[in-house]
Amino acid sequence: MPCQHVKIPGGGYAIICGRGKRPIICSVCHRPGSKMCDWPTGKGKTCDKPLCNACAVSYGKEIDFCPSHQRERMKL
Repeated sequence: MPCQHVKIPGGGYAIICGRGKRPIICSVCHRPGSKMCDWPTGKGKTCDKPLCNACAVSYGKEIDFCPSHQRERMKL
């Protein structure tokens, strides 16, 4: 896998290199992440926006929402 330049909030860049599977980069803050949004989008699919621990709104061990879908959840 080629190296990636990742913008860091507050200025600057990080270079992430590795082999095999591409790293998950948070769609909110652009830091490395390990979660995906579980908001249902229909037909058994979910949002799947990549998220880091800081940006994900977690419910239990396996349910995570991105900030925009958390706001939707709060409207229900």
